[in-house]
Amino acid sequence: MPNDFEIEIKGLERIQAAFKRYPGEVAKGIGGAGGEAADEILKTRGVRTYPPSGKGNAPPVPYYIRGVGTQTASGNLLNSERLGTKWKVRKGWSTRVGNVASYADKVHGPQQVGAMARIGWVKLVDAAEKKRVQVTRIYNRWIKYTLAKLGL
Repeated sequence: MPNDFEIEIKGLERIQAAFKRYPGEVAKGIGGAGGEAADEILKTRGVRTYPPSGKGNAPPVPYYIRGVGTQTASGNLLNSERLGTKWKVRKGWSTRVGNVASYADKVHGPQQVGAMARIGWVKLVDAAEKKRVQVTRIYNRWIKYTLAKLGL
């Protein structure tokens, strides 16, 4: 995915070695943590939740109708890819979060267009950085839960 980040657990090799007897359960715990962490990051306003509409979302033409596309004098281009619905999360020993809309990198990526930031869109990596403490808590809770479940 062109606009993504990865949640990586440092020291995971030691955890994997300690739990060789329970690989499925450990993977479920790590995947659960990754999914919950991704949800926490994506709920940041300006990521999955759109910022408030602005001048660019109202007449005069051209203007953008969210979920439909660019309105011009001759009609609508129907070029919306519904950015908010295009988030993908891959979970496993690491978690990868990204958006597959063709223009996601201009809205959420490192090369974010300045206008996007001004109207309230947030870079995905900035949202992840802002949620670092919450994500750490999520992983710690899931690790404790998995250890307890395995009786370790």
